[in-house]
Amino acid sequence: MNNINQTIENFRLGSFDVDCKNMMLSQCKAGGEVFNGKGYICQDKSGTLIFKIYVTNHNSDPFGSLSRLSVSEYGKLLQDDCFYTLDAMDVNGTQWKAEGILPALNWDATDTTVIAKGCIQSMVARLDISCNDPYLCLHFFEEYKIPLHIMSETEKLGNKRYVLDRAEFEACESKFSIKQRDNSDGTIIEVTSSKEFPDSFDLRIQESLQYITAKPAFWRARVQSIEKELQLFLLSPQKKSEQTQLNPPINPVSEEFRIYGWNLFAAYLNYVTTNTKGTYWNPLAYHLYNACEATKTSLESSAVGISVAVEAISNLIDLAEDQHKKQEMIEFQNRVQAWLKEQSNLPESIMSRVTGTIAAMTQKRPQDTLYELAGDNKIQEEYIRSWSKLRNKHVHPNLKDLKIPTPKDTQSLINEINKVQVMLRQLTFFLIGYEGRFTDYGEYGFPSKNYPLRALLEIGGMGVCIGSER
Repeated sequence: MNNINQTIENFRLGSFDVDCKNMMLSQCKAGGEVFNGKGYICQDKSGTLIFKIYVTNHNSDPFGSLSRLSVSEYGKLLQDDCFYTLDAMDVNGTQWKAEGILPALNWDATDTTVIAKGCIQSMVARLDISCNDPYLCLHFFEEYKIPLHIMSETEKLGNKRYVLDRAEFEACESKFSIKQRDNSDGTIIEVTSSKEFPDSFDLRIQESLQYITAKPAFWRARVQSIEKELQLFLLSPQKKSEQTQLNPPINPVSEEFRIYGWNLFAAYLNYVTTNTKGTYWNPLAYHLYNACEATKTSLESSAVGISVAVEAISNLIDLAEDQHKKQEMIEFQNRVQAWLKEQSNLPESIMSRVTGTIAAMTQKRPQDTLYELAGDNKIQEEYIRSWSKLRNKHVHPNLKDLKIPTPKDTQSLINEINKVQVMLRQLTFFLIGYEGRFTDYGEYGFPSKNYPLRALLEIGGMGVCIGSER
């Protein structure tokens, strides 16, 4: 590959196109189908990577290929041996590899020649460039509202000017350099370190970018050192919602975002890196992403998604239990269960239901966790009531809740959603150990406040805040 940056730029513009002097498509099972020939890899109009092989050598026939598809299997997920791996070498000698391919095979019945084509979700190229220190560079083909704080000199129409387009900071024992240019449709995150990166560090960074921006984020090109050799990964466009309405933890137009934004990013990155194994998202990122996606359509779907996320994330929080109260509950359960066993005239269906209800009494409810956190000034108790109202009305609605809303009802719903969003963020602050400023969307004007929250003491009928002022 002659120029990595040019290849990535072509991919961003949708003009990636390489001719391949040798391509091999092999089925993922012993003795599976194999197709060889020349061809190409390029992008379609949507930016998705596609390939085409003019097969000159194969070990299959039209009937063998058709046997892969069975009507009786409709509705079932495809098994691993239904997929293929693509290995290709382009005319410049670069080796490309893609997995998880489900090809379309076009056979000519007259002479059994075949053309293989299909879509590629992701592929990797070995660049044959050595790199002694760990290196990672993620290209997001989208501009995000991020806290840039370094200016670069540029020139336009012969006039020099300065543009705010960079940020630098350290997190997880790594140095981060963020680059972004106006109207470039791109955000680049470059990471270097003297130590090996944690597993799937690219996903952890992606999760952290989603967290501070409250927007779906998927890198599209990635350059990474693997076993001291640089490799290039290209990813076809992923399905995501463009018009989500989840509020970011810190308002991007505020001064606090520039000052505290990367601190928040680093705290979140450290949490998900420490608490995630494998190549999947951290559960916290998963629940936040679902809440974000739920805000793309209506206020009602936002209410459902955010309420469910609060409940799910509260279950990630493990607080020390009051052992005395727990023992009291266990003794109560034992006494009630002993009494039930003496009631021989009760129907079995009632006995089973009551026994299950009693057994569940020792399980901590989301409300229990939320009120304990509120007692420690980690979340706002008023916002717990907003969550209960949203959850009961929109997750478990009654017929009376289904009515045409008035403007007053709509404003009230927006207010409650904003409050619950803030509590959702406060739960994450507690989990990741963040301390700093955040935006309280639950109050008109969206004021900036400190986390952890300030204690409010009642002195002589007046509320007195302990802690720093706004």
